Amino acid sequence: MKKDGLGDRLHREKALGLVSQYESMLKNNESHFFGPESFEHIIEYYEEHLEVDKALGVVEYAHNQYPFSAVFLIRKAALLFEAGLSHKALNLLEEAQILAPSEQEIFTLKAEIFTKLERYDEALDILQYALIFADKEERGNIYVTITDVYDSENKELEAFNFIKKAM
Repeated sequence: MKKDGLGDRLHREKALGLVSQYESMLKNNESHFFGPESFEHIIEYYEEHLEVDKALGVVEYAHNQYPFSAVFLIRKAALLFEAGLSHKALNLLEEAQILAPSEQEIFTLKAEIFTKLERYDEALDILQYALIFADKEERGNIYVTITDVYDSENKELEAFNFIKKAM
């Protein structure tokens, strides 16, 4: 759903206020409790402004507040993957999978990393496994990811077959 101009502006203002609070806390060496949604806003703000190191710092802080939540491990893994640290990202996803064994985002991110590393069979295996836990919408997303794997392998026919399944 696309936000209107006012909704977009309010979202940015909220994120900016949270970022300001977070940075003030760091500057003054204080502790502050943020809810998971607030952390998500702060992380997104830093990502949008291409401040990956700051986003990683927020993820670490969030994980310390929510050590049994896979969400921030997944976010950190995604950031590390984007920074080219695929093996570290995979290790974090293994930790996250212990906390959330059927989380689709873990499977999809693992598959993207395996594809980038040209470990196509592992990518396809993890996606086949993910289909066990997937609902109808998630299945469509998984089929698209399988299509990407086959496309990366230059297997056009297989890619075509799975994009048809996704539709």
